[in-house]
Amino acid sequence: MTRDEILHSSPSVFATCITPNIVKKDVILSILPESHIATRMESLRSSQLSNDSNSNMPKATAQIIFQFWDPKDSGEQQLSSLLEVNHRLFWRTEQLEFNLCLEPERFDLVQILQIATVYLPNPSWDVHYDIFRYAGFTNVRTYHYCDVERKALDIENMLQDLQEASEKSVFLLHASAHAPSGINPSMEQWKVIAKVVNQRKLFPFFYLDQQGLASGDLEKDSWPIRYFVDQGLELFVAQSFSKIFGLYSETVGNLIVVVKKPMVTESVNSQFTLLNVSRFSNPPAFGASLVHQVLTSPCLRKEWLEQLETMNKRMRENRLAFVLTLTQMGTPGTWSYIGRQSGLFCSLGLTRDQMNYLARNHNFHLNKYRCFNISCLNKHNMEYFVKALDSTVRNTM
Repeated sequence: MTRDEILHSSPSVFATCITPNIVKKDVILSILPESHIATRMESLRSSQLSNDSNSNMPKATAQIIFQFWDPKDSGEQQLSSLLEVNHRLFWRTEQLEFNLCLEPERFDLVQILQIATVYLPNPSWDVHYDIFRYAGFTNVRTYHYCDVERKALDIENMLQDLQEASEKSVFLLHASAHAPSGINPSMEQWKVIAKVVNQRKLFPFFYLDQQGLASGDLEKDSWPIRYFVDQGLELFVAQSFSKIFGLYSETVGNLIVVVKKPMVTESVNSQFTLLNVSRFSNPPAFGASLVHQVLTSPCLRKEWLEQLETMNKRMRENRLAFVLTLTQMGTPGTWSYIGRQSGLFCSLGLTRDQMNYLARNHNFHLNKYRCFNISCLNKHNMEYFVKALDSTVRNTM
């Protein structure tokens, strides 16, 4: 997209943001002070940030998504600014990271941008519904995601929901390793989704909490985000480091905002400055410091990537061994779909009666989403669990 096209393109969804007079310019933090994205990642790497101890955290965490992105792949990039607006990280130990990333949007997406409708994939964790309601969204809805019969992505009905949604509706999209289903769109399906989102003027909100655990590849697991940016879409990205750094007791999350036009950068940034100061002021820094040290130390980063790959490999092997054992035992049904899932969670697609039988007779308790953590399986308990599942299926047919 040319500069002239950018100047005459549709208004930014962030255009209604204002810069409060009470925010001093010297406290406004911009990862990309340059006005145009043509500076690409060089600006992201060289930007000067504030002097607090974790000021470089947003830059380091954003890089694990955008370090693989080169705007010149699609000509002159249509975005004007890539902005990290939460200054450091959103930290809070008493609530999960996703709550922390979404909570401020009560003021920006709902109050300032007048967006009150959000769509979550079905299924989603119960807490995600509560988070959006607490954030001020008055219309929390779901869109089709899983086809229960085929145990695959329900892409047809998902696209239909996108088409029927009102403009500026927020759509929560899991960039990879959808939880709790483990089912993910293919690259071609993501392209179709992006096209409809763009046509319908919807607002994508990506959730990325298992980058590296879905495929073992940071680049592949974050590809949908970069593709949406390449299509000129404004969006939010909520990163979480609880799973990929083992920091459940030191919750660490990060919010990335991509805007289309440079003139709204300062306004958006100032809104988050106010929110951070009023809500967190000086949040705990221990978990964030750990993440920062690992991401910025070549030696530690290499070790971390190797450990991610080891974890991913073990989960893939668990899935394949699980499917193989079910097949060898002759358990009724088709189980190959389990091998196509990714991430921590394995969705079995059992009926309510089967779940009750499994719990009552074999003391295996699945959550209401009919899934379990695939990493819980090992060579010592695999056969025992498969026998229990086989007995359950045979006795509830």
